[in-house]
Amino acid sequence: SIAYLITSLFYLNGCCSAVDRQTELHGSNFNEKNEEEAIDSNIKCSEESEEINSKDFMCPLQKNPTDEKKMGKTLQTENILNLEKTVSIKDRIVARYLELLETDALATKCATSGLICLLGDFLAQTFETHQSGSFSFDKLRAFALVFESTFLSGPLMHYAFDYMEYLVPINKSLSALATDKKITTIQYFLSSEWGASFIHVAADIIILGPIYVISMMITSALIEGRWKTLWLEFKTDFLPTMWASTLSSISFLPMQVAAFRMLPVQLRLLYMNMQDIVWNAVVSYYAHRSRVKS
Repeated sequence: SIAYLITSLFYLNGCCSAVDRQTELHGSNFNEKNEEEAIDSNIKCSEESEEINSKDFMCPLQKNPTDEKKMGKTLQTENILNLEKTVSIKDRIVARYLELLETDALATKCATSGLICLLGDFLAQTFETHQSGSFSFDKLRAFALVFESTFLSGPLMHYAFDYMEYLVPINKSLSALATDKKITTIQYFLSSEWGASFIHVAADIIILGPIYVISMMITSALIEGRWKTLWLEFKTDFLPTMWASTLSSISFLPMQVAAFRMLPVQLRLLYMNMQDIVWNAVVSYYAHRSRVKS
């Protein structure tokens, strides 16, 4: 019985191979026949097109050179126009912003920081005047904060984030560390991509945070003409402002770590600008809370 089954399997396999060979042979003959018919059709069509001079009729296999002139646009041009219509304004703005990040990263990031700082100070002034019952927008104060964010904080974050990425790169391989049995769990985490992101965020909060607060208080005091009371404002407002700044940054800690882990370095400052809408509002409010009127 086993021998019979084996023999039957070999027989079926041989039959299938024979059928396949016949199918391939028949298919190749059929393709050759179709190619010969197509060549004959092309020859006949080209001969007919030479004999017929009527402009209203042309052989279907030939291309009329006047078609594109009659239509006014080529097919490629129409496809490009249709593609541009399908692209939304939002996608165009994003594409343009990414292009500017490639061509002029520093200026683009500084301008974005200034605009978003203006929005944060506007929210802070709205909250302050809401408590008093009447809205009055302090333009000089807003200009001072925008100036500081555009020419001080923006460039600082741009170079600081690039330098931190150089010192502790987030996107790196852990294959060498994975085989090291002596490495601890904390060392492995800090050497991972998430650990590197946490180091970046911790450095931003601990090292750069106080610099941002000091720079904002000094710049706003000088531009607003309050340099005589600057030391008094530091003694009164620096610690509360620094405490509010730290709490605001810690509240965004999980989101910031995830953003630094997922985003490339050229887009991290843009995320920080979005987060700083709240941060600027908080810091601006506390920095001007006890400002002495000259």
